[in-house]
Amino acid sequence: MHSQSKRRHRLTLLMTIMLLASSLFPIETLAKKTPTPIAKENWKVSLNGGALFEPIVQKDGSLLVGSYQKVDGKYKENILSLSKTGKKSGKWKLTAEKIDLGGTSTAPTILALNYSKGKITGYNPKGQKLWTHNIGQELQIHQVDEKGNIYVKSTKGTLYKISTKGKQQFKLEAGEGEFHIFSGSVYHLHSSGINTTVTMYTSKGKVKYKIYPLAKEDNEVNLVNVSLIGSGNHAFMKATYWDGATEDIYHILSVFDENGKRIRTVKMGGELVNKVFEYKNDSIFLDTRYYYKMNAKGKLIKKTKMPSMDDTTIQHAMMTDNGEVYVERGKKLFKFKANGSIAWYKSITGSLMNGLVMNGKVYVNNYHAEGKRDRTDGYVTVLDSKGNVISKISVARHIFGEYGETFITGDLKRKTIYITNHRFDYKKDDFSKMVITSVKQ
Repeated sequence: MHSQSKRRHRLTLLMTIMLLASSLFPIETLAKKTPTPIAKENWKVSLNGGALFEPIVQKDGSLLVGSYQKVDGKYKENILSLSKTGKKSGKWKLTAEKIDLGGTSTAPTILALNYSKGKITGYNPKGQKLWTHNIGQELQIHQVDEKGNIYVKSTKGTLYKISTKGKQQFKLEAGEGEFHIFSGSVYHLHSSGINTTVTMYTSKGKVKYKIYPLAKEDNEVNLVNVSLIGSGNHAFMKATYWDGATEDIYHILSVFDENGKRIRTVKMGGELVNKVFEYKNDSIFLDTRYYYKMNAKGKLIKKTKMPSMDDTTIQHAMMTDNGEVYVERGKKLFKFKANGSIAWYKSITGSLMNGLVMNGKVYVNNYHAEGKRDRTDGYVTVLDSKGNVISKISVARHIFGEYGETFITGDLKRKTIYITNHRFDYKKDDFSKMVITSVKQ
């Protein structure tokens, strides 16, 4: 009897301790959390050097990839294909002062640019030379538009447009100011206070319009600067002002019709995302507090306030084909529906930079920042359509160290995701290794 009484006393004491513990620590915190599943890999391939461009999915499902190392100030590149099973084939080498990807996703061109000689050469993915174009002037910068046309600016300020076949389309003299290429259209901005000019050129290099977009009522005294932001079909002008009374910075965002008439204007505050999205003739843009949507007539049809946060910095934003917008604000990921309302916002580890949405799943980049304190967990995080974390994809942190970049490439037809990651080796002052991982969605 004494023994049974002693056991009952111990049991009562144990239950009391558990009840007390549960009041201090909820049962769910005592229970072991279910770990986030790590996605199963199809294959993983390592290449020496850095990733020259995001891999391109070819018609047969293979990947066109490029790795490079810089030797004596020049790019030494290896171009090759990876089959659906990760097998390497068709490797060839190329050396130039700059190497870039031109053409289109269905007909890519490898561009070898020798800036000092003003020479550009195009190659097909198998290494066959397609054409060579000699500018005859030392080059300063270059850009490739959505259709694969190449724009190069010489050190003398002349802008040249070169077609995908290596033929010169036109040349423009810059004078004072700067060129911008948006959706195949060329704009020239000469920022000079109220006398600022914006000139748009046709695809053949002819002046379509030249306007003075600012007026005296635009408050020249407090004007800080003027810049252009590209979108799907338009160029938006951002005029930034300083409010002397409140000491706040604000922006006036304007868009012009095909004849240069200003048809849309909205005042925005704080930090502004340097990107404008267009969906079904509506324009979508964001600042640190609001989501804005304007229709083609310039009417503000939606303004959605985001919740207040201590950290309101907007790092990245992207839009899907169905008009949904994802915004990385501070350490939160926001999803806006096509109608402009907030679907959800969740805390995230990583970054939306080079992120991807495919089949309703959101792939958030592993982020490598310069400095030991900014290391992350070494995974690309996968979220479902409601923002819940459902799995992770390893990018092998033990290989990549402190600084690098991650590309997330989707193959919708084969329901496959490719993660490309490369790191910078400080000792060698170069990118030392890149790894491509194939994962079934």
